[in-house]
Order: sequence, then structure tokens, then C-alpha cells
Amino acid sequence: MEWTQMRGWAEKHGVQCADWAEELVGLTVEAAGDKVRTMQDVEGYVVMTQGGHMLKLKTWWWHDRGVHKYCRWHSDEQRQAEMHRR
Repeated sequence: MEWTQMRGWAEKHGVQCADWAEELVGLTVEAAGDKVRTMQDVEGYVVMTQGGHMLKLKTWWWHDRGVHKYCRWHSDEQRQAEMHRR
């Protein structure tokens, strides 16, 4: 969805919306990555290419903060329920 639509929904429901990084608009993925990597106090950004592909760009600041563990499922039951739903 477009960021302006997402922001409107976030405001309507009283939740925080992700930031819009105007300085990244129009850059190549490589140039945006170079800019994002050097940022401080932010984990990174999700960017969309002109072709519609989305990817995450993370900062060195965030990587230097330690090990980051991602859990897709909180339990095996949750994983099984999602597999059944799909």
C-alpha cells in the first residue's frame, strides 16, 4: 500500500506509522544501502524498487548492537496452524 494510505490508517487506529525517508526516494538500491548503513539510532528501512520488489536495508549501528534472533513462530502449534490455514 502507498505510505500515505498506511499513515492515514495508522493515525485512524492510534498506532505509530513507519517513517518516510524522502532522502532515499529515487536512489538505486546500492546508493540507498550506502546511505542507510551509516545511519544511527535506527534499525533500517524497507524500500521498494521501481519494479515493485521490497527489501530491508539495515544499519551498521543496529548490527553492532548484538545478536538479533528472529522467531517466525512462537510455538510449533502456531506453525502447524499457519500451515493448515495456508
